[in-house]
Amino acid sequence: MYIQLTPQAVNRRRRRRRHSLLLETRANSQLLMTSRRTPPPAAAEIGEFCAAGRVRKLSRAVSAVYDEALRPHGIRVSQLTILALVAALRQAAPADLQRYLLMDRSTVSRNVKRMCDQGWLATAPAPDARRHFIEATASGRELLQRALPDWREAQRRARALLGDDGFDAVVRAANSLPIPPG
Repeated sequence: MYIQLTPQAVNRRRRRRRHSLLLETRANSQLLMTSRRTPPPAAAEIGEFCAAGRVRKLSRAVSAVYDEALRPHGIRVSQLTILALVAALRQAAPADLQRYLLMDRSTVSRNVKRMCDQGWLATAPAPDARRHFIEATASGRELLQRALPDWREAQRRARALLGDDGFDAVVRAANSLPIPPG
């Protein structure tokens, strides 16, 4: 059954709906304003003191500096780190990269595959047919040399961003982490 509403009834409904939305919006904004002023104790403590959250924030900020500097070379700092480690080791098993860089298997596999596709890394058979080694190609070693000046500039910018003490503390902390046994 269809009921025809008078124009006055339609307007009353619209006004009530607008008023209801306005009250709801005011209540939500009050809640947001209140929560911004006095966060719950757990949220305040975690938000302010969580080392993992702070380190991740630092990682994103510093990685952005390096990624910007390395962009002309078509490589990201996470890939450059893997390439430098493989070149230094001459040959590395994926498990070695996981251990030294504290990366999970899928991250290492994804990056190594992309870098092999770019021609920077290659796989070589290991004596055990179930395994393989990863090696830096001539193209990968040349990329390291070409990227070095831009990497050094990123180092300078990262030091400026973190300050000398902060930069040195980050490097010391990372270098002091134990390498898990393999």
